Amino acid sequence: LVLAITDFVSISGLFGFEKTVVNGKTTILAGAANVETFLGTADESLGVRISNASLGLALFNDGAGSSTYALTAGGTSTIVGVTGLVFTGSLNVRVNQTGGIVDEEVTVGTTGETVEIIFDDTDTIALSGTITMGITGFVSITGKFGFQKTVEDGNTELLIGASDVKTYLGSGDGISPDSLGVSISNAFLGMVISKNGAGESVYALSAGGAAELLRIDGLVLSGNLDVEINNTGATVD
Repeated sequence: LVLAITDFVSISGLFGFEKTVVNGKTTILAGAANVETFLGTADESLGVRISNASLGLALFNDGAGSSTYALTAGGTSTIVGVTGLVFTGSLNVRVNQTGGIVDEEVTVGTTGETVEIIFDDTDTIALSGTITMGITGFVSITGKFGFQKTVEDGNTELLIGASDVKTYLGSGDGISPDSLGVSISNAFLGMVISKNGAGESVYALSAGGAAELLRIDGLVLSGNLDVEINNTGATVD
């Protein structure tokens, strides 16, 4: 089964359903295992894919108006369609367009595992999580990431922001004893990835924060550094 949220994300997996009717209000709960989620272009040539995920979906109808829903899903993430850019970590999709607070639970698969569908806020649409982003041979960036998608005149853009960012520029992973490079902490990050039709994907990135030089005795680096990359061939705003 494939589930698409208009202009935001598509979700596929093995689904199970439960239905209840109380005081004229119909609630349908859907649970899913082995879920794959994709945020990006319709042909999946550019975007963010979440695999090996679980999903919980609640559909509501009170008989007097249109149906509403709340959804949560999460799993491991990868970036698709951008040469030299790698994502590792976990991401979650959360959507609540019920206009109210949601507190439901649904069984997933045959093992008895459950997924909670809980929203304290009344309106949510978000893709977020904690991941490490690597730009091959240049820099790695770890933090709490959020994503937005826009489509205009055939051009798809993914806007990415991150908080609690740690950036490492150098050899190794910045943690092991043989690493050599510059670590940037307390940082910010903003990034845009764009694709126009069948053309190649391009991106621009800006990040910065407090810098520290690693693994060089007697040499101290202090201050602020910025990382800026733009391979779009144009100005970005």
